[in-house]
Amino acid sequence: IVLDRPGRPLDRAATLAALRTALIAVGAPQDAEIALPGFAAPLIPEHATPELAVEQLAYQDGAGHFIAQLIVTADGMAPLRLRVAGRVQEMVSLPVPTHRLPAGSLLHAADLHLARVPARLAQGDMLRDPAAAEGMALRRMARPGEPLRRSDLEQPEAVSKGARVAMRLLAPGLLLLAQGEALQGGPLGARIPVLNPASRAGLEAEITGPGQVRITAGSTPITPPGGGGGYYSSYATRVAGR
Repeated sequence: IVLDRPGRPLDRAATLAALRTALIAVGAPQDAEIALPGFAAPLIPEHATPELAVEQLAYQDGAGHFIAQLIVTADGMAPLRLRVAGRVQEMVSLPVPTHRLPAGSLLHAADLHLARVPARLAQGDMLRDPAAAEGMALRRMARPGEPLRRSDLEQPEAVSKGARVAMRLLAPGLLLLAQGEALQGGPLGARIPVLNPASRAGLEAEITGPGQVRITAGSTPITPPGGGGGYYSSYATRVAGR
């Protein structure tokens, strides 16, 4: 005689909850994720309300591996013992890209979201505060869900290589403005070489804003050899009291 009784699989969430309670009691992280590779939930009576308890537990703190024996009891069924093996993985919350971001992308709030990632991926100079990435540029391509390091970010270029820049020289009693060409790109505050198109001389300048650089007085002259205006279609203005 074969009795066919309706059944349902043991709830996986209930199994994980019982294991989590036991693992925390022996030192596992409270917010860790528990993996049960190859776990096949046994069948229990369809309307049963099972109770789960961990009878035996062996846990390796460093590696996160564990082996446990669970006992499942419920009305209408004999006690069921399960031997399960799995791994505990500590998780942390880090900002990760929402979508693929090419190198050079400027980051905005919508580009990042907080996600739980394995703690082993959060070592070193990881980006932990999404606000710290606002307006920064990516130095490499970033994939969705991939944590970023602070070294992956840089200040965006305020001046691009080959761009025309407004050069400004302040000296005692003198303000000199002229146009030049950036021989190198850089962010705000960077020192880059710029070209004086009239004299073809290279000048070191500090980037002070988008398309703007400042020449330090007394370093490299910006007036073309022989004086005269030449390419300097801008102006020199004597400023009283400087």
